[in-house]
Amino acid sequence: MTTTVDKVAASWAAGAKDPAVSALETHWAYEAAVDISGKTGNKEQLATSASLRAVHKTARDALQFYTAYDRQVTSGTKSADQFKAGSDYQNNFSGKTSWYVRDEGGFDRVKNVELYNVAAAGFGYDMIKKPTQTLTTRAGFSFRYEGYKSPLTTDVKSAGLDFGLCAPCCITSLTSPIFIPGIAGARSKRARSFSTAVRPSSVSAWTASIRWRR
Repeated sequence: MTTTVDKVAASWAAGAKDPAVSALETHWAYEAAVDISGKTGNKEQLATSASLRAVHKTARDALQFYTAYDRQVTSGTKSADQFKAGSDYQNNFSGKTSWYVRDEGGFDRVKNVELYNVAAAGFGYDMIKKPTQTLTTRAGFSFRYEGYKSPLTTDVKSAGLDFGLCAPCCITSLTSPIFIPGIAGARSKRARSFSTAVRPSSVSAWTASIRWRR
């Protein structure tokens, strides 16, 4: 059989797998991390955090589960004590266009939030889509609930908008700033950003980090 170069769709080394077949294969990626940082001097500070993430990605979609806990004590006073767990599903149904659904829940004891939950759905568009780099913008609708421990604080139940920017070029650098303006009013507005970046150290500070990926 003979053909011309312009009709060759793909090529690979002898014994290697067809790239088209590899693209359809599914796989899980896992990450676990523990970060501990401290600071001494005029102000004593100790921060600990732990996180787990599992991502199942194919050429058509991506599903991830994640959880994280963060605690920080500054000069004997607890300044952070929060937990979150959630899931995120994205379906790349047409070229650079996708739809997504996500849900996240947890608590924030410093802010007296006994339980919160954010459920959102919408569409995404890949501003950059390369084999090793992807930048996706998201826009959709959300519903947020916040239940406070104090009976004097009114619980929040608000519909809103969901905006996000995802750059999952690799599992460890996933950063998703989320802005959720509530339709109910200014009180329900919230901006959140979560990242796996390690806190920087300085002369009077120290940082220890343990990470595992598979």
